[in-house]
Amino acid sequence: MFLESVFRHPFLNVDAVTHHFYDGDSLIFDVYSTKEVSRHITPKEKLKNSNFSFVNGSLPTLLNILESKGFRTTLNKDTLLNGKTYLYIKAFPEANTVSHELLIDKQQNLPYFLRITINTFQPFIDEFTYSSFAYPDSFEKPQSMLQPIQGATLPVLPLAVGDFVPDWDLRLLSGESFSFRKLAGKKTILYVSMINCGPCQSAIPFVQELIEKYKADPDIQVVVFYPYDSKTNLDKYVKTKQISYPIVYNSMESENERVEIMNKMELGMPTFLLLDKNKKISGSITGFSNNNKSKIEELIEEKLKEISLSR
Repeated sequence: MFLESVFRHPFLNVDAVTHHFYDGDSLIFDVYSTKEVSRHITPKEKLKNSNFSFVNGSLPTLLNILESKGFRTTLNKDTLLNGKTYLYIKAFPEANTVSHELLIDKQQNLPYFLRITINTFQPFIDEFTYSSFAYPDSFEKPQSMLQPIQGATLPVLPLAVGDFVPDWDLRLLSGESFSFRKLAGKKTILYVSMINCGPCQSAIPFVQELIEKYKADPDIQVVVFYPYDSKTNLDKYVKTKQISYPIVYNSMESENERVEIMNKMELGMPTFLLLDKNKKISGSITGFSNNNKSKIEELIEEKLKEISLSR
C-alpha cells in the first residue's frame, strides 16, 4: 500500500509531500518540507490502527463510504467531467453533518475523486481532496523509499531558559516594523501563542490584563508574539476575538527564515517567556487555564522580581 500526499500545511503555511508505504512488514513514513525532511519506520509488531489514518485516510474513508460503515450516503445526478460520466455520491458521517464527496467512474466502476471535509468554519477549514487513484498490478516499494532519505533535517532545539532571544526583524499586524532588539534594556514578558490552541484563546483576557497591569511600569514590557500564523489568518482572528493589543507575527518573506523562527519557538502553547534586559530567558511558564490564572500571575511576578536590571 502506497500513498503520496501533496499539500500546503494549513498552520505552518509551507508546501509538504508525505509518502506512506506498507509492505506487510513495516510502515515507512517520509516527510519532505522546508520545516522537516525525515523518515519514520514502524515495524509490524508496533503498528496500531491509528498508524493507518494516512492524513485522514483516503483509502480507509473511501472503503467505509462504499461499505456504509459509519456513513449514510445519497446518490446525486450523474456528473459529466472531461467528457466522462461519473456517479456522484454524497456521504454524511454519522458523527456530524459535514458531507464528503465521492465520484465513481461509471465505465470502470472505480473511484475517481474523493473530497474529505472535516470542518467548514473559518478560519479553520479542514478539507482534503484525493484524485489520480492508481491501480498497479503489484505494490513494489517506490524507488524513493529504497534509498536512504536525502537532506534529512537535524532537530533544531527550541529556545529555553538561559538562551538569548535572537534579533529578529518582524512586523506588527498593524503594519509597523518590530525589531526584537527593542526588547533589550527592560524586563520583558514575551507571550508566545497561536490561533489553533484552546488555552491560548482562553488566555486572551488575561493577556490584556497583564498589558494593563504593567503599561505604567517603565522597567517592564509585555510583547505578544504569534510565530506560526499568517497575517491573513491573524487579521480574521483578532477581529473575531476582539483583540485590541498589538501582535507581532512571523513576517519573514523567505520560507526558510520563517521556518527557522517556527523551529526556535516550538514551545508548548501558550508560553510566557520572562527575559532580562539583555533578552536572556530567565524563566518560562507554559500553559493556561482560568482555574490557575492567579497562580500564573504569581509566578510571573516572582520571576520578574528575580530579574535584575543592573546585570
